[in-house]
This record gives sequence, structure tokens and C-alpha cells, in this order.
Amino acid sequence: MTQAEGHRRARVIVVSSLMIALVIVAAGWLVVRHERHRLDRQVADANLCSKGASLLELVNPNMAAGVPDVAFATSRTTAGRIVSELLRSGSSAHPWDQESGDTVVIRCHSVNITWVVDGKGHAARLPRP
Repeated sequence: MTQAEGHRRARVIVVSSLMIALVIVAAGWLVVRHERHRLDRQVADANLCSKGASLLELVNPNMAAGVPDVAFATSRTTAGRIVSELLRSGSSAHPWDQESGDTVVIRCHSVNITWVVDGKGHAARLPRP
């Protein structure tokens, strides 16, 4: 092998390594970006659920311990689904029936209570199934 071939081979190895490193960095950046977006959305949903719980007075404001510890899970749905669920149970669908059917609504579920909130400040407790 000549010296020129050795330099060319070394250059190919270095360039290939840099390309592989670039692909790994780009993939990592995309994964981190996606996870950050998901976590930001979960925090925003949890904040809406907390505000809804306060509006609906689901947490006793006169608790002696100070800040209440309420555990709940969140999921996303649409106003159209909430309207159909409320109408099936015989409850009033207001204010969800005035929203566009594809408006994002956050469903919050605690041990035995389910409530829904949206970004406009509407909140409602859902009847038990």
C-alpha cells in the first residue's frame, strides 16, 4: 500500500466516522426534542386539571395541612366526545356543546372523580359511569 492510499483510507475512515457521529447527534436531538415537547404538554395538561379541580371545588380549600396532595391522571379527548358522553348519561352538555367538536379537552381522573377542562377555562365534573 502506498502512502497516498494510506492517507486516502484514513480520510475515508475519518469522514465516515464524522458522518456516523452527525447522524447519532441528529437522532438524539430529535428524541430529546420530542420528549421535551411531550413533557411540556403533560405539565400544561396537569396545570389545567389543577385549575379545573379548584374551579369545581373538588379539593377542600380549608384543609389544615395546607397544600392538598391530589393524584390524578390526564388524557386528551375532544369536545364532541364529551358532548356525546354527557348526553348519553342524561346530563347537560353545556358549555361543551358550544365548542367546536374537535376542540381539545383534557380529561382528568382521580380515584373516584372524573372532570374535564379546556384551555378556555371551562370545567365540568363528569357523572360516574
